[in-house]
Amino acid sequence: MIGYFQDLKERVECNMEFLLGFLGAILGIVLVIVVIALVILKSVGKMVGINEMKTLIGAAKNAKQIAKEDAYRPKNVSGITKLLEPEILRDFPDFNKDLLYSIVESNLRKIFSAIENKSLAGIENDKDLILLLPKLKEEIKDLKERNVNHIYFCDPAVYYYAKDLDLVDHLIYKPDTLTVSANDLAFWKERGIYTSSLSPLITEEETDKILDEVENVEVTIHGHILMSASKRQLLSSYFEDSHQPVQQEKVFYLKEMKREDLMPIYEDDLGTYIYSDFVLNSFEEITSFHTDRFFIDGIFLSTDELSDAVEAYRNILDGKDTQIEKENYQAKHANLKFSSGYYKEKTIK
Repeated sequence: MIGYFQDLKERVECNMEFLLGFLGAILGIVLVIVVIALVILKSVGKMVGINEMKTLIGAAKNAKQIAKEDAYRPKNVSGITKLLEPEILRDFPDFNKDLLYSIVESNLRKIFSAIENKSLAGIENDKDLILLLPKLKEEIKDLKERNVNHIYFCDPAVYYYAKDLDLVDHLIYKPDTLTVSANDLAFWKERGIYTSSLSPLITEEETDKILDEVENVEVTIHGHILMSASKRQLLSSYFEDSHQPVQQEKVFYLKEMKREDLMPIYEDDLGTYIYSDFVLNSFEEITSFHTDRFFIDGIFLSTDELSDAVEAYRNILDGKDTQIEKENYQAKHANLKFSSGYYKEKTIK
């Protein structure tokens, strides 16, 4: 037994000597590396200076940190999807990414529509947007409290919200294509709004008749006429179907098979709009209209084309020669295609 313990003691002492020797060797190597590093740093410090040396050390640390962060940073939005989607699908097998995108897009359209139309009617009872209502109300109220004379609207829901803010008498109803009779205008006049804008898609005879029956009506006399409007994203659908990048808020042109002229078309977040291929002008008709409120649509017109039109109509109303004003304007802006629109066209043929 004594011999056994004596042998065990010798083996432990031997292992300890080996371990201490090994640790000593490691420590020696580390010290050598440290010394070499200090010598190198000192040499570099002498060459570049102490301050520059600190800058280099800081840059090295930053580079290391940036590299570490960059390794975990998604490089774009799709990168986030690649990182998170597998985990989401693991925890929620029924998760539908396309359905989520569709809901988000739909809700954003509702929000944009509410702000543009200054009405909460379309979202007030929407459970998906209930938390956003206070913010939207604040935004819409702020828009309505601006120091403006009148507010154009085309969505009837705006009228009910304007009643709550006591702003009905600031409203001008302008749905572009819908106000085509004296009854349409009288309906809104009875509700206390300031006025309505008569559609430019009716004849001069019909316009005169309506103006004789209803007072203080607005008449569109100049500019490209809105022919069609859709809440659908028609251009986006076209681009996607033809595998082209979607381009919003950029003017494109439509050409009918049997016509040479081009009709402007553009799309924004709220829909798609198609305008006439001509510029309506009413130089010869304006003095016969029994109203003192006229609308000039400046869309697609340059500043000069717009300001010169205002000046020409002002001169005609002040008694200057109609034909001279018309010829001067059309000669100066010969690039535009002018037309009297539907003044001479029968509404029903």
